[in-house]
Amino acid sequence: MDKHTAFYELAVNGAVASFGAMANYLYAHVTRNVPLNWLRFLTNIALGFFIGQVVGDFLPADFAYRDGTLLIAGFSVYPLLQILEIKGGEFVARHLGVGPASKHGPGRRGNGLGP
Repeated sequence: MDKHTAFYELAVNGAVASFGAMANYLYAHVTRNVPLNWLRFLTNIALGFFIGQVVGDFLPADFAYRDGTLLIAGFSVYPLLQILEIKGGEFVARHLGVGPASKHGPGRRGNGLGP
């Protein structure tokens, strides 16, 4: 994959998820009377772009529901970030051997049941 193709894929993943994040913010504005705040709106777009990169890396390029999955990921940006915050730290600790979850070493659960 050349640089232009990789950049294009990153841009598309982020843009599609950003549309989902925009829809989420506007939905909250309309249904729950959340006041429109342009800084928060732009923050949602940026976070949607980030989530698009994370989720897009796990989807095959020829996946039939790729765009829909990215839109849903962008729309669900805050719950996904909460999961990433909790489980991402555990994942890094377990697989890279850093942090409190790694006190039994990489790949060890500490319960004697497996590697």
